[in-house]
Amino acid sequence: MREKWTNRFDFLFVTVGSAVGLGNMWRFPYLCYRNGGGAFLIPYLVTLLVVALPQLILQVSLGQYTSLSPMKAWEMVPAMKGIGYAATVFAVLCNVSYSTVLAWTLRYLYASMSPVLPWMTCANSWNTLGCFVPDNNQSTSKSLYVNASGTNSTRNASEIASSVAEFWTRGVLGLSEGLTDIGRFQTPLVVCHAITWILVFFAMLKGANWTSKVTYVTSTLPTFILVAVLVRGVTLDGSYEGIIHFLKPNMTKLSQPQVWKDAVLQNLYSLSIGSGCMMTMGSFNSYHHNFLRDAIALSVVNSCASFLAGFAVFSTLGFMAKQQNTTVDLVAESGPGLVFTVYPQALSMMPGSKFWSIAFFLMLFLLGLDSLFVIIEAVSTVIIDQFPAVFDKQLKKIFMRFCLCCFYFFAALITVTQGGMYYIHLIDNFSSASWALLFSGGCECIAISWIFGLDRFYEIMCDMLQFRPRFPWFKYCWKYVVPLLSAGLFIYCLVLYKPLVYNRTYEYPAWSIGVGWLLSLSSFLWIPGYAGYYLIKKRCLEQDKRKTSDAGKDQMEMEELKVSIAESSEL
Repeated sequence: MREKWTNRFDFLFVTVGSAVGLGNMWRFPYLCYRNGGGAFLIPYLVTLLVVALPQLILQVSLGQYTSLSPMKAWEMVPAMKGIGYAATVFAVLCNVSYSTVLAWTLRYLYASMSPVLPWMTCANSWNTLGCFVPDNNQSTSKSLYVNASGTNSTRNASEIASSVAEFWTRGVLGLSEGLTDIGRFQTPLVVCHAITWILVFFAMLKGANWTSKVTYVTSTLPTFILVAVLVRGVTLDGSYEGIIHFLKPNMTKLSQPQVWKDAVLQNLYSLSIGSGCMMTMGSFNSYHHNFLRDAIALSVVNSCASFLAGFAVFSTLGFMAKQQNTTVDLVAESGPGLVFTVYPQALSMMPGSKFWSIAFFLMLFLLGLDSLFVIIEAVSTVIIDQFPAVFDKQLKKIFMRFCLCCFYFFAALITVTQGGMYYIHLIDNFSSASWALLFSGGCECIAISWIFGLDRFYEIMCDMLQFRPRFPWFKYCWKYVVPLLSAGLFIYCLVLYKPLVYNRTYEYPAWSIGVGWLLSLSSFLWIPGYAGYYLIKKRCLEQDKRKTSDAGKDQMEMEELKVSIAESSEL
């Protein structure tokens, strides 16, 4: 029998822990800045209301109704069971690289405890002769550098690199020349990688209820740290200019499909829609739990976290730009570049830099950690649901979770080599391909609205909620908006596909692009593949049934004929 949450807040804290993660911190602020500033909030909020939130409500309600994880829950629409397989494969692939990002964060957290922040000096073994320490008046054309040997010189910008960038590329990553140059293991990263998975294992040791208690800490503590970082950021000189760059509206951007695509995908990624996590966590709810209230609350909390992160990031970037006598445009980045090069440099310029650096990277680690172990718990629940007779005792479940963590540790070892960054970039761009995520979401809504029956499922929802929503906008979004918008953006993503490039310079070889497409198809193809298999199987069964029926009729006719002949003979 499925265990249930012991507290009505457990589900909310677990899902907040899964949703609010690194994407809120390093992806949303830059997307908002790049896509029209304050104007981006319009497509963001619109797509949240008509695409992301309706899908979130659908997934949570499906899990709560069936009390099953995706692979089993979608048996209620047999032809679309492939959606459950696709979600599980999607979750498995995404987790391979996510733990490495946490290993990077843990490495920076440890480095922040050094007497001198190692990215603010060129006296390290990894530094080159072109290393310079950024100061408050750094020129963009030429800079004074002080290398490990203590000599000074002046070089062109193309020949130098900041100590912050060198710590990231050489000290942490040890970045090689390309995908085929794996190089050696980065020992500090391997250790941080192992620590991450040890923490994940203990966080999910005894199942979902144990995990929920851990998220009470890992969900709330980062919030306090984020608020502290935000308060510190807005009090810095130049923070106002950074916030203006973050929010200044450019309404002309709203006519670009790319802006709407970014808004949809940010909502889907941030709310963990597509990995099956929300459906699995919903399966631990009691039958009459108010999932609609929690889904709306989760969306609000997630959006607020993104907005707070945006203010915190850009107020700090404004300070950094003012200190360096440059513009926010030249220091704003997205992804790892923001978190591991730009932000450490900005933190180092603050009074009390060591404290703020420790607080920042602790916050990042906790944000990523609870996202990781909640999704891993979802994967382990899928395994338990598939083989209930095997994992019938708690000790067996613990051993399975241990094996799952070991599998991920060894599967991701290649990402902590010198060539690991190229593999992470490949996995992130293909395993979590945006077009596959859009296709899966559209199929979910079609399955419920057009195959299972929209009104039929809505009545089930009302029975679980024990009331009828006054304005069930999500019904119409399931039936029309999500399928149509997902189909349009799905085609847009495929038509405008561009070859994969890392850091604007390294072009991936053709064979690696082929591997990437295989990763994408490994989740995407389950949906049409299983539907085709089901329909063929159903048709074969109908043909066999028809043949059996025809054979039975022939047999009856033969028996009747024999009786008729026998009666004629007697006469």
